[in-house]
Amino acid sequence: MMHLHQMEDSPFCEKIRLLLQYKNLPYETVEYGASAITRIRRLNPAGKVPVLIDGEQTISDSTDICRYIELRCPEKSVYPDCAERSAQVHLLEDWADESLYFMEMYFRFAIKANSRKMLPLLLAHDPAWLHWLVGPLVIFGVKGILGRQGTGRKTTEQVQNDLRIHIGALESMLGNQLFLTTDHLTMADLSVYVQLKRIHQTPEGSAVISESLIVVNWLTRIQELTES
Repeated sequence: MMHLHQMEDSPFCEKIRLLLQYKNLPYETVEYGASAITRIRRLNPAGKVPVLIDGEQTISDSTDICRYIELRCPEKSVYPDCAERSAQVHLLEDWADESLYFMEMYFRFAIKANSRKMLPLLLAHDPAWLHWLVGPLVIFGVKGILGRQGTGRKTTEQVQNDLRIHIGALESMLGNQLFLTTDHLTMADLSVYVQLKRIHQTPEGSAVISESLIVVNWLTRIQELTES
């Protein structure tokens, strides 16, 4: 039995859960709160989850975990055999992890009205008596990260416009296709999905995503394939 050490609200942890479910692999989760950094570092010196433990194997970093799962269970492959398509999957996964992720952080936690709704999800596995301390620290940390990265120095309208460009690119990429890179689900779909799903939870993000029926239908399709 594989054990997924995770923070439930993390998009990177959800990416692993959806892949395991899609491949019908049994697993158990071990939950961590935002205050559990010391416990997490015992598993991963970088202090980050997800971490997958499979017998004697311990794998950290969501991309490495997905590759490990694919090697362990190649059925229902999420990586194309074609080198060109495989390269596209790699680029889209990296784009989702390193670009859309900052937008997800911005829309959910840098906008005050949204952070009040989203923080309880993030802190669900922290002791209730710690929420008063951990919540403000999380918001302070997120704003610091976003400020250094650059997204946090933009207005909400500017971030919405950036998202609109991304959604337009996804719409063009999808066209009449059911999936982003080939005729079946790949890690490109899963990686982009978990970020857009969270952006879609916010009024500001949803307003942009809802402009594209193609992308909305794609989100619904991925949800039905992986979460049903």
